[in-house]
Parts: sequence; C-alpha cells; structure tokens
Amino acid sequence: MELLFFWLGFFGLSFLVVCSLIGEDKFSKVCRGILIVAPIVAIIAWLATDIMEFFLGILIAAAIIIWLYRRIKAEKHWRYGNYEHNNKKDYWSAVNYYTKAINISKKAKYYYSRGNSYLNREDYDAAIEDYTKAINISKDAMYYNNRGHCYFNKKDYDAAIEDYTKAINISKDAMYYNNRGHCYFYKKDYDKAIEDHKEAINLRKDAVYYGSRGHCYFNKKDYDKAIEDYTKAIEFKKTAKNYKNRAKVYKQKGDYNSATKDLEKAMSLACDYSELSELYTMRSKIHLQKGAEAAEAADNDSLIAAKYRNLVQAVRVVCGEAKETFTDPRDGNKYKIVKIGEQIWMAENLNCVADGSACYGNNPENCKKYGRLYNWAAAKEVCPPGWHLPSDAEWDVLVKYVDPNLKYVDPNWTSNDEKGNVSGFHLKAKYSWEKNGNGQDTFGFSALAGGWNSCWSSVGGSGYWWSATEYNASKAWDRSMRYNREDVKRNYSGKDALYSVRCLRDTQPIA
Repeated sequence: MELLFFWLGFFGLSFLVVCSLIGEDKFSKVCRGILIVAPIVAIIAWLATDIMEFFLGILIAAAIIIWLYRRIKAEKHWRYGNYEHNNKKDYWSAVNYYTKAINISKKAKYYYSRGNSYLNREDYDAAIEDYTKAINISKDAMYYNNRGHCYFNKKDYDAAIEDYTKAINISKDAMYYNNRGHCYFYKKDYDKAIEDHKEAINLRKDAVYYGSRGHCYFNKKDYDKAIEDYTKAIEFKKTAKNYKNRAKVYKQKGDYNSATKDLEKAMSLACDYSELSELYTMRSKIHLQKGAEAAEAADNDSLIAAKYRNLVQAVRVVCGEAKETFTDPRDGNKYKIVKIGEQIWMAENLNCVADGSACYGNNPENCKKYGRLYNWAAAKEVCPPGWHLPSDAEWDVLVKYVDPNLKYVDPNWTSNDEKGNVSGFHLKAKYSWEKNGNGQDTFGFSALAGGWNSCWSSVGGSGYWWSATEYNASKAWDRSMRYNREDVKRNYSGKDALYSVRCLRDTQPIA
C-alpha cells in the first residue's frame, strides 16, 4: 500500500512538472485537476513512506519553481507588450508580446491587452475575438466596453448597445452611458441618446458629455438647449471644437454676430490646418448670409480656407499619419495612403502573396507588420490596379520633396556620395526601429525596417525598397534607410534580392 501511494505521488508530480513545462492550458482540464490532486497524493505518499522522500521533495520543488518561472515570464511578456503599446505605439510588436504571454497562460488581461492593440490597428474582428475570450474568463465592464467600441466602429450599433448595456449593469460608469448614447445618436434615437448623456453628466460633469448631449439637441432642432450644453462644455474645456459647435447653432438661429465671435475664438485655439480651413469656410458662408456688404470678407475667408486646404494636402501637419485607406480588390487587404506633394503613396509596405516573395524569416507575423519581401521581377508586377512600383525618378521626387535642402544634382548619385540629407528622418516611422533609430514621420510615409533575405538580416534595423528602374541586366536601383542614419540611400542591388515594395498611385509616371 505504501508503494502504491508512492507511485501515485511520483507519477502525479511528474505530470505536474510536464504541465508546468508545456503550459497547463494545453490540457487545461486534466492539468488543473492534477494541480489539485497531485500535491494531495504526494503528501499522502510522503506521510506513508520515507523511501523516496528526497526525490518527491525535489519533484515538488521543481514543479513549483517551473510553474512560478512560467508565470513570471508571461508577466514579463505582458509588460513588454504594454510598453510597446503605450509608449512606442508599435501595436504589432505589442501583439507579438501579448501572444507570447497568452501561449504561457491564458489570462483575461492578456487577451484584453492584445484586443486593445488590435483595436488600435483597426482590426476589429481580431479585437472582438480577443475581448470575447477575455469575457469568457472574467466578466469585466471594460472588456464589454471595448468590445462595444469594435462593434461601434463596424457600425453594428445594436451589438454595441448590448455590450455597453452589459458594462453598465456591472459598473454604472459615466463613460459607458456616454458610449451607449453615441450608438443611439447614430441610430437617430435622439431621446434615448439624451437620456444616456444625462446619466453620464449626473455621474461626472465633463465637457465631452455636455457636447454629446448638445449634438442631440442640435439634431432635434432644440437650439436653445443645444447652446446651453455647448456653453457648459466651453466652461469645462475651451477648445476650438466646442466653440465651433456653438457657432453652428448660432448660425442656424440667424445670430450671425454671435456665430462669428465663436468662430474667431475657435480660430485662435485651432491646432491644425484642416480645422482652420473648416472654420474659415464656415465664416465665409456666414458673411454671405449677411448680404452684399460682406461679400469681400466672404471672398477673403474663402481664399484663406483654400490655402489651408492646400497645406493639408501637402502634409499631415499635426499627427503625421495617413488618414485615407485603399482596399486591394485582389485579397481585401487594406492600406493607409497619404498624399506627399503631388504624389499619392501607400503608407504601408505591400503584403500581397506572389511568386518570388516571402515573409521575413518565413514568419507570417512579419508579413503582417512589415509587408512581404519581393524579388525585382515580382515587385514590378505586384502592385494592384491603379498603382505601380515607383521608378528611380519618382523616388527622387519624394526624397527631394521631404528634404527641400537636399543638395545633390547628379542623376547618378549613389550611397557613396555624402549628401547630408535628412529625408530618412522625415520618412521613417516613429516606432519599431531598433536602438531608438526612429524618425519623425513628418509626412505620414511611416517607413518600417523590413530587412531583406540575406541570411534574413536587418529587420528592425534597415529597410530596402525596390524601384522599377534597372541599373543593368542583373541589377536594379533601390532605396534604403537605416536605424543609425537620417538619410535615404540610393543603391543598386541584384534582382534576386528580396526587398519591400511601396506602391505609388498611377498618374503619368516619370521615366
């Protein structure tokens, strides 16, 4: 009997060690049962016999140490993910760290954190899947709230309302009421929206909540109540947006003087060219409403608005991010696009499967973050309809535009020439370059270091992009950027190298 107890304890603890090594979630029900039963059986065996007491002690200690080590490692991956997400805004790197944590232990907070990164990447389906897994583990109000955000962004307002309601049932927080109110607003159920915004205001008086309720009253054409709410919003937070909202109401009421005063206040607080363009356009329309005596002022405002619109087209001044997207009809992949000067570029590396291409290190996760790498023949043909691989001359146009002080004039300049330019600093993304070699991303180009296929080297440190222009029969021109340089280098490489591709929208390509 003593021997039976010993072997039960021995095999139970051995299985416990295996569970700790592979992660108990691989066989969750069995392993968790063992986690409870094995120590009990081991203790009985220990009390029943002293033949192998020493070895049982070692097994117990090993199991506990390995179990603790894996949990510490999971927490370490999670903290790294939080750093990438919150500090560097590198959401793909954050996803990779959170995935490593999940592979060790399927905790609700790990799924929730990865869901947040997917949400910021606007991958709403993946985010919903992670939030759902977090909810299945722990019914937390924030998990429902963030899943509601995903449904809201997918315009599935009924599903969003359901999740916000569940969040409210768990915790009556002002934010949850306000979020549900937004859903009712977009469903044009303004009375229910007003009711929710009122609850939010009762819980916490905030400029956003007053502004949200003001929008509802404005759409109900209850302009006096809208003005009252926008005024409250201004009292809490004097922003261009709040003054602009109240100006719209005054305009609808025909109080053009009050509307003009609010617009002028908004102009003094506006922080980007797009907003200034909108404000001058609004004031121009108000001048036209006043009659012929204000026609000249209206024309002046229209001209100023046009100038700001042109500046917006040239560069995303405030955030340096591409706002528009293009969907590739071939595979449904979406790419951010940005206008820089007169060119319209994809603001992400192409990720379209084609012969002559691969993911860095043959790891599909790298394709998601950096796009695919292509040989030159594949690169020339892979851009979607309406787009093309930029020529060497078209790359020159981009580089000269982002760094007007560039001094080179020789059309045959190469990386060996010392040009002292900072074009790479303006084109590199603000995150993900190793050793903090990030750029300013002034124009929203967001260049990432996708590496190349020479022993799968340089990812995170260097990025290489093909041009459509041959150097000779075996080589073609390309551009590269490095973590430790601020320029864009012009090189020629063998056509069998695998480099990244940035597509340029068709106009009349420069030869």
